[in-house]
Amino acid sequence: EDPASPIAGNAKDFDVTLVQFFDYHCGYCKRLLPTIQELLKTDAKLRIVFKEFPILSEDSELASKAAIAVFRLMPEKYFEFHSALMNAKGKFTEKDLVAAARKVGVNENKFREELKNPAIAEELKKNHSLGEALGVRGTPAMVIGNEFIPGAASLDDLQEKKKKQRGGAAP
Repeated sequence: EDPASPIAGNAKDFDVTLVQFFDYHCGYCKRLLPTIQELLKTDAKLRIVFKEFPILSEDSELASKAAIAVFRLMPEKYFEFHSALMNAKGKFTEKDLVAAARKVGVNENKFREELKNPAIAEELKKNHSLGEALGVRGTPAMVIGNEFIPGAASLDDLQEKKKKQRGGAAP
C-alpha cells in the first residue's frame, strides 16, 4: 500500500497483488520480465508492485534511483522505463539513464534534478528494510499474498499462486 512504490497492472480494481524485489543487473530478473509482461497482459485483476532492490553493484543503485525518479515525475512511464533497463546490457551510466528517460518522454532537466532528491535514497533504504524483514536474500524475490517466492518462478508457477490467492478461481 506504499504510494511511493511503482505499480503496473490494475491499480484500483485488483484482487491479487504480486510484489517483486529486483536488481537491474540480475540475470534472473531480466529473464523474468517476459513472464511479468505476460501476467500483466493476461490478467486484468492483477496489480504488480515493484520494489527496487539494488544489491549487485553501484550502478544498479544508480539505475534504481533513475527508475524511482521516472516514477516520481511520470508514474505512467515507469514500467516502460523499467522494461528498457531490464533489456539493457552492460553498466549503467548517468548519460545512458538520462537518454532512456528522455526516450520514454521524461524531461531531461527535471529528471536530472529529481535524481538528486534525497527522498529517492530513503525509498531504497525502506525497500531494503522491508526486504530484510521478509527474508529477501537475493533477487528476484516475490510475494503473492502471504507466500514468499525466492528466485525466479515460471509463468505456470505464478499462475498457480495467483489462482490459490483467488481461492482456486481463474482470473
